[in-house]
Amino acid sequence: MEKKKIFIIDTNVVLFDPHAIFKFEEHDVVIPLVVA
Repeated sequence: MEKKKIFIIDTNVVLFDPHAIFKFEEHDVVIPLVVA
């Protein structure tokens, strides 16, 4: 069984391809968010 990976992607990836977060299948996707 494969280990679950965590991918940290920039918001530019989502702007370029809004469906990108669904292409990682069983892995986790993290999008950093800075709140000031």
